[in-house]
Amino acid sequence: MSNSNSEISLSTEDNHAIKNEYKTWYKHDGGKDGLTSMERLQQFMLMNCGENLNMYLGGDKEGRTFKSSKVTILNKCNQYFQEQGVYRTTAQIKSRLNNLLTKQYGEAYRVWKNSIKNNSNDEGSTSEKEGLESELNQICPAFFQMEKVMGNRKTGSPAVCDTTKPMEWIHDEDGEQSNGDDDNTDEESAENSHSSNNEEYDSQNDNMSVLCSPPPKSSSSRKRRRVDVEYKELGEEVTRQLNESYVSLEAKIERLYREKLEVLKDDLHIKREREFIHRKFENMMKAVAELAKVQNWSDEKVQEQTDDVYNKTYSS
Repeated sequence: MSNSNSEISLSTEDNHAIKNEYKTWYKHDGGKDGLTSMERLQQFMLMNCGENLNMYLGGDKEGRTFKSSKVTILNKCNQYFQEQGVYRTTAQIKSRLNNLLTKQYGEAYRVWKNSIKNNSNDEGSTSEKEGLESELNQICPAFFQMEKVMGNRKTGSPAVCDTTKPMEWIHDEDGEQSNGDDDNTDEESAENSHSSNNEEYDSQNDNMSVLCSPPPKSSSSRKRRRVDVEYKELGEEVTRQLNESYVSLEAKIERLYREKLEVLKDDLHIKREREFIHRKFENMMKAVAELAKVQNWSDEKVQEQTDDVYNKTYSS
């Protein structure tokens, strides 16, 4: 009985921990932008008319599809959080995004459509509309902004990626681990896979040598020849299958390596682009300072020119 009570107590504590971790996404997390983690996640996904969200889903609500890397979008979102001084693991961001798309948005969309159907002949009062909007936002934050991008699309598991994608195996802070169908292959796992397959290859070769060993001498030479042929064919078939498996493994490792390189190239490009913009802003501010000295600008004039340079540099 005591063991049963302790198990119930542990289960309750785990549930509280999960709920508390979930709630932190709806509280201010100390970021420079003053947003909650959920607001920041939606801001990143919905910016530029939902460009990042459409890239993550591999298409838009009009049915147009295009190639995209979910790993790249998740890594960019992680970097977006870090720029605001907030650290979230890629697995946490992925988990919250999946929940938002597959559960929260779908439920809010169903409630919204049912409300429209039930009030088809009655537009409803302003207070009723405000009440409905509040209810929808309780289920899915910023529902109508999400609806402009999502439409009536149904998302199953949008972040289930190709197993050849090089995504790190990450644990959530609350102890959750990426799902088995997640992208969990990196260079280390590829090497381990290669090693284990080589061991399997050696083991199967040992087994094959046993299979291919000739049977004991029989009184019937005809029967012995037939058995020899069967063992030879079996050995050739096993060898062929092993060779095919080895070639397939080498090709998979090659794809993993190339995908990893693409991710690193994207990150390096973003970093260099930001450094260039920052240097450009510094040079333009030096020019403003020189003009202010020569033309004896007022503080208001200097501030106006500073704001103008900032907007032109970082808004372009």
